[in-house]
Amino acid sequence: MRRITLMLTILIPLTGLAQFWAPTGLEFYYYYFPIDDGGYCNGQVITGPAYCSYFNWNAPDTLPAKAHLMNYKLYFQHIAPNDSSVECIATVSDTFYIVPSGFIGKMWVTAVYDNPSGESDSSNVVINNSLPIGIADPTAKEIPKIWYDYSTEQIKIKEGVSVGKINLYNEQGQLVKSASNTNILPIKELCSGVYIAEVKDKNPNIIFRKKIVK
Repeated sequence: MRRITLMLTILIPLTGLAQFWAPTGLEFYYYYFPIDDGGYCNGQVITGPAYCSYFNWNAPDTLPAKAHLMNYKLYFQHIAPNDSSVECIATVSDTFYIVPSGFIGKMWVTAVYDNPSGESDSSNVVINNSLPIGIADPTAKEIPKIWYDYSTEQIKIKEGVSVGKINLYNEQGQLVKSASNTNILPIKELCSGVYIAEVKDKNPNIIFRKKIVK
């Protein structure tokens, strides 16, 4: 997993009506999960190649405002040659947003008010121009395979892989079972659901992670 923090921002003057103050300090960064890697994004299990994007911003100073702050709208504008469309990707009441997606384009947030109703100007605009892309390397060493055997209710790793330890995590990231020096992990006693199996060698370095659906 690799974290990428976006440093480039463009500050836009907040010239809207005084009663509709805008949020400030929008920040954006994301984690990249390569092929055969995996993890959690806002409590959701994801497997690579995948992205987990994080947005956070500062609430506006509403003391001078006559209107009541209701929520925030997070916007995204495509920057593809034939696509500059704008979409609202989230409406939230918190000053942060986490989503298992990647974004190439411009992003900003506004504040939505009522009594009277209105929407502020944008916050500062954050621009992300690229994302890493998971591409299989044909010269790379073959990655060991792991699978769930429904007939025996066991997680199995193919023969020839030197396994130091297998850790199994639930969707909340809690370790629910582990075993050492074996290529088989019985999970008959566990409830049906989604798990992340993490396989380490004897050093112990992580060889790979895999989503398991029981």
